[in-house]
Amino acid sequence: MANTVSATTATDAGSQGILYEFCRNTTDTTAGCTSSTRTGVTTFTFTNLTDNQVYYYFVRAKDAVDNTSSWSASVNSEQDETPPTTAVIPNGSACETGSTTITLTCSDTSGVGCATTGTQYKVIDGT
Repeated sequence: MANTVSATTATDAGSQGILYEFCRNTTDTTAGCTSSTRTGVTTFTFTNLTDNQVYYYFVRAKDAVDNTSSWSASVNSEQDETPPTTAVIPNGSACETGSTTITLTCSDTSGVGCATTGTQYKVIDGT
């Protein structure tokens, strides 16, 4: 799993070449965080993240004469690699002949939301 973190562009009238350092941690502090190398771009992708783990992200800037800003306030995300599950129970018995209407409903209590990517079904005629 991976997350890409973005920062707004820092400005420094007296210096050229601002570098950004990104920090990831499982607590809301920069102490002991996993830091990126300093880079001239305002995005960084952290990889090898753990499912169901909350991560906190910070960024700071450094100019060409080694002036370094404080760490930013954190933003966080919880990794969720598990898709929602759906159980479909047709109206009536499973061995009923004729037609059956199936209604699919997506429910997601994580706050992320639901997306339909496709519906698959199989009809078994019993013979």
